[in-house]
Amino acid sequence: MRLSYRVSLYASFLITVAVPILLSFIFFQTFLRETARNEFYSQTERVAHGVTEEIKRRSESLLLLAGNYAKDRLILSAAASRDRVLLEERLSELYRYSNLDLLEVGDSNGYVLARGHRPMEYGEQKSSQLIIKNALKGRQDADIEYGASGIALRAVAPIFSTPGKPTGTLMTGVLLNRDFFDIYKTITGFDIALFEGDTLIASTWLNAAGVASKLPRHNPKDSPQLARVIFKLNRGEMWGVSIPVYHMSGSPLGSLLLWRERNAILKPLRVNQLTLALSFIVTCILAAILAVFLSRNFSSPLKKMLPVMDLVSRGEMATPIPDLRWKEFQELSRHFRNMVSELKKSQDKIMRTQQQLLVAAKFAILGQVTAELAHEVRNPLNSMEITLRLLKEEIKEGRQHTPAIAERIECLHAEIKRLDQTIRDFVEAGGSITLRKSSSNLAEETRAVLALAKPQIEMLGIALKVYLDDELSVDIDRNRFHQAVLNILLNACQSMKPGGTLSIEGERVGARAVLTIRDTGVGMTKEEKSRIFDFPFTTKSDGTGCGLPYVLRIIQAHGGEFDIDSEPGAGTTVRIFFSINSKKGTS
Repeated sequence: MRLSYRVSLYASFLITVAVPILLSFIFFQTFLRETARNEFYSQTERVAHGVTEEIKRRSESLLLLAGNYAKDRLILSAAASRDRVLLEERLSELYRYSNLDLLEVGDSNGYVLARGHRPMEYGEQKSSQLIIKNALKGRQDADIEYGASGIALRAVAPIFSTPGKPTGTLMTGVLLNRDFFDIYKTITGFDIALFEGDTLIASTWLNAAGVASKLPRHNPKDSPQLARVIFKLNRGEMWGVSIPVYHMSGSPLGSLLLWRERNAILKPLRVNQLTLALSFIVTCILAAILAVFLSRNFSSPLKKMLPVMDLVSRGEMATPIPDLRWKEFQELSRHFRNMVSELKKSQDKIMRTQQQLLVAAKFAILGQVTAELAHEVRNPLNSMEITLRLLKEEIKEGRQHTPAIAERIECLHAEIKRLDQTIRDFVEAGGSITLRKSSSNLAEETRAVLALAKPQIEMLGIALKVYLDDELSVDIDRNRFHQAVLNILLNACQSMKPGGTLSIEGERVGARAVLTIRDTGVGMTKEEKSRIFDFPFTTKSDGTGCGLPYVLRIIQAHGGEFDIDSEPGAGTTVRIFFSINSKKGTS
């Protein structure tokens, strides 16, 4: 089923506008919720650390105070003699000057000897309490106790009347009443619960005893760090943190739970959610209106372009392309003009290819003509050369010897050689090429060609740079390869002035060997470069135009590639590509 343009545009706007907005709406809601949650947890953690630090500070203060009082001279003396009256007087005195709610001394059996906060009360057995046991073993300890007076934070220190075994204990303590936690709730808005093991000690939540089993516990032994918790309480979801509480010795005192109802945390976000929902609805309406408007305005430019495209498809490249109103359609019109221009270039390229085929046909005809010409011309040339050689020898032997005659003979001999070389060039350029390939080392063969060209290179005062990879093996006809490379080298030398530089590089590029010949000569213009293979074009006064076409035919006969780059005044770079031979030996 094919959709119309307008339906497609509506669907596109629904996908590209409405869906991203909906996803953004969902994402932003989630982002706000997570931001609020993270901010809540961050604030809760700060409050939790503040409460635990306050409890820890009080615990440390109590431990320090208990240790100091346990070393009091009067208390040591009275505890050693079990003088209850003296102990009560000293404890009552210390109690009046301290902020303690609990101050008492026990004997080595765990019985209370005297109390400063409740004089005349003694005899209570506390040997079963852990902190008393630890103190009688010579260690200070602290805990949280829930007793008749309320929640007490206690610290106990051993009394050593004589060195060695403790003779009693001294306990200090303060009450952590509900007011202590209510103050934090009033300031921060968090509910707080304090646990000792699995026992709920205190909480700011009303009827905490009835919901104690639903509150999560934090076992410091399992997780010594702060933990985030989510739990249900009275049909509401609560977010909070649980943090262990330690005293100065490092042993756990209990755990602290701070929480708040989720709805109360997210309530400030409702305004943002309503704003987002309204924005989403308004945006969808505007998107629908825009889709209708654009669908109607986009149809007109397309209708103008369709007839033009139809004419171009029939080959009428000169068809005028209309100017469109919308910027996007102007861009489309520009691209269409570029496409038509590329089509014209392709046609031109096809015509150039046809011209190259004609050149190839010329070379084929030239091959036939030059073969016959060579046969007819070489015979008399050979006879003339032999006759001149004999005549030259006779003159040298003294028969009618004159310098003018010898000079003319030499001139005639040179012209015969030049004419013979010209005929050879024509034959080789137009005739077929037969290769006798063998596996050869590219570096060695290149150096062999350099040895032939080196005298001319030195005579012209040209600097030579050679970088050849000695591990490149290629299948080539050595003679043809020498002819092609020598032709390129001589061309490069003839294009340079004394002081120029000729660089030759041989390297591996992928699975191919590349021979690069670079000169610093006069270079070529674009027009000259485009005609270098157009026989009989030449830039030399005495050239035949056969050299580079012959080089190209040799490289192509080897299955290689020939590439040339040149700029006027910057020199010329020729690259020859051969397939690397992985096998050694003659092929």
